[in-house]
Amino acid sequence: TEVYSNTGGQMSKSTPRGAVAKFAAGGKPRPKKDLAMMAVAYDNVYVARIAFGQADMQTLKAFQEAAARREAKDRDEARELAEEIDNKTVVVRLKVGAEDKVFGAITNEDISKAVMQQHQVEVDRRKIGLKEPLKQLGEHQVEDVPDPVVGRGEVILRVRSVSVNRTHCLRVRSGEYFPGLPFPHVLGVDPAGTVEAVGDGVHVWKRGDRVVVHHAIACGACEACRAGEGEYCDRQRQIGIHRWGGYAEYVSVPAQNVHPVPEGLTFPEATVVVRHAPLAFALARRAELRAGEWALVMGAAGALGGFVVQVAKLVGAHVIAAASSDERAAAARECGADIAVNYRAEDLLEAVLRVTEGRGVDVVFENVGDRALWPKSFGSLGFRGRLVTAGAHAGGRVELDLGRLYHRLQRIIASPRSSLADIERTLAESCAGRIRSVRIDRVLPLAEAAVGHRLLQERQVIGKVVLEPPAP
Repeated sequence: TEVYSNTGGQMSKSTPRGAVAKFAAGGKPRPKKDLAMMAVAYDNVYVARIAFGQADMQTLKAFQEAAARREAKDRDEARELAEEIDNKTVVVRLKVGAEDKVFGAITNEDISKAVMQQHQVEVDRRKIGLKEPLKQLGEHQVEDVPDPVVGRGEVILRVRSVSVNRTHCLRVRSGEYFPGLPFPHVLGVDPAGTVEAVGDGVHVWKRGDRVVVHHAIACGACEACRAGEGEYCDRQRQIGIHRWGGYAEYVSVPAQNVHPVPEGLTFPEATVVVRHAPLAFALARRAELRAGEWALVMGAAGALGGFVVQVAKLVGAHVIAAASSDERAAAARECGADIAVNYRAEDLLEAVLRVTEGRGVDVVFENVGDRALWPKSFGSLGFRGRLVTAGAHAGGRVELDLGRLYHRLQRIIASPRSSLADIERTLAESCAGRIRSVRIDRVLPLAEAAVGHRLLQERQVIGKVVLEPPAP
């Protein structure tokens, strides 16, 4: 594989898969038109990705179109197209067999770092990638892409586990969540593994450290960030959404998002705990849940619900867990719920009022948003009660009785984010054994990501599905 930049470079027609990418530093500069035409001029070469400034799909698609025109022998039209694109760097991959496909994003910054830091990087690494929003399952692709190059303030992680999430995986995959996301894309918001390399300015971590990643990246410059309240950052970005995630053997992440794996936890457990427990602490904090109060947890057999049950018990509250089957109710009791209600078998509102002697609960943790269940969960809220929400897996469009809300002095609180203090509390309580991973239904090889998505979408699991890349 060769990289051609405006500093020069040499084309090869026979470099095999798994070779190294040689970044040429020096040589005679080449006009952008020549670079573009080199990308479509050989039968066994096709465009993998264009990097110029912020790499985008429009440019990639333009060069894919140029390559297709080469196959149709329409060189003149391809040349005109290439001249329209203001690129500075062209990345090409040599085609070795019919299974080769277009693969991942690489930017000018990535290339310049590679030139300065290492003249060779391995390219035979695997990622699960999406080429476009996928409404159907089973369309993920496994491809070889270049190793990420560590940047200043970043850490390269050798991924050992990453989980499947309904919102951040299934809904991103389908295009419902963050529509317009550039593709190809690599999912995975919560990788755990070992540090492979650290960039300049990173002094906390070293190669071999066992770490886990929290997905939210604060900008550090907005008013909230300057006030030390990064959870309210209005420019927040997320690993696995705004940048490539952990469905891979290696991933590059900001060092500020890396945390130590609590002692005694496996990588899959660390992935699950740091993905969901900080938000559970944030929900309880914003709801101002206090010892002795009653809490109703909707979706209590899910990962977030299971951690909310644990956090509520840690606070000293009494917990009623709502679930859709006896088996799921049993899973909620495993997490510490005092009472578990199968709302398919009995009326949820009647059960709550019976347990609380007619007064209702002080806090409802409503992370489901089911139109049919909403009257029961909202109706369970007592005088001066607080309903806090961070999810809408069942649709989220419900009918709100404003009269009941204001006459009973109730509050509805949106709380989809956690703070650094919530993450640190999670790590401390996990180390102390007071917070533990919710049930991990199964662990699958990374290559079976589509299987994991299908299981979650069809509600065939209780708890979490975790993916594992190939062992080093």
